[in-house]
Amino acid sequence: MARSGWRTPPSRCVPVARRAVAGLESASIASRQARRAGPTGNAGFTLLEVLVVVGIIAVVAAISVLAAFQARRSARTSVCAGNARQIGMAMRMYTSDHDGIWPSAEAWLAGLPEYLGRDRSHLACPDAKPPSTVAAFPSIPGYAYATSLKSGVPSQAGPTPTTPDASVRFPAVTVSHCDEAVGVYLTAGPDPYRFTPSMRPPGEEEGWKRHAGGANYGFCDGHVKWLLPDAVGYNQLGANDGTRPSFAL
Repeated sequence: MARSGWRTPPSRCVPVARRAVAGLESASIASRQARRAGPTGNAGFTLLEVLVVVGIIAVVAAISVLAAFQARRSARTSVCAGNARQIGMAMRMYTSDHDGIWPSAEAWLAGLPEYLGRDRSHLACPDAKPPSTVAAFPSIPGYAYATSLKSGVPSQAGPTPTTPDASVRFPAVTVSHCDEAVGVYLTAGPDPYRFTPSMRPPGEEEGWKRHAGGANYGFCDGHVKWLLPDAVGYNQLGANDGTRPSFAL
């Protein structure tokens, strides 16, 4: 007796099973790719994206290096200003101890040892070139004294004339000392060779441009200020009228 009901022929079941298995494998592969790609749906970075990231990193690195360089330069300028301020205090102490008379050229050349000590290497400007040595230059390395205050040069005729503090009418704008090349110990203005360019030694540092195009200037009232060279007057160009920083009295 024949059984009732319907059965799928075996020849038809095999292709259906194969298609089902292939579908499951495709779904599994797609699932793995989706997990690898992440939420964006991309399997990785494109070349353009990599180049953009590298460019951003390079810009940030360059900015960081520039900022670090500027910070170091600013720190050296601040150290120099502190040195100049200490020198100015020593000069004021000298003036007070010598009846209101500013240091002579001889006293400056000796480096004011009574007030700054015998070893003045710690006072050398950190940006002075070449590195200064007190043994080679007995004055304070990297700084020069205003010619208007020393009133003359050492000679065999006698001691250098001195300048009384009362002659300084505008101490807040009268320069007493400033940044200069190592070996320049007296100057009448920012550029010690402005009026005698032929005397400039070859390759000597331009000390008046030492710190970002300017220099630190100490004034007769004791304060120190960074200035560009064009902002400071020369001793030879007329008396100090109190309106701008000057080496003149």
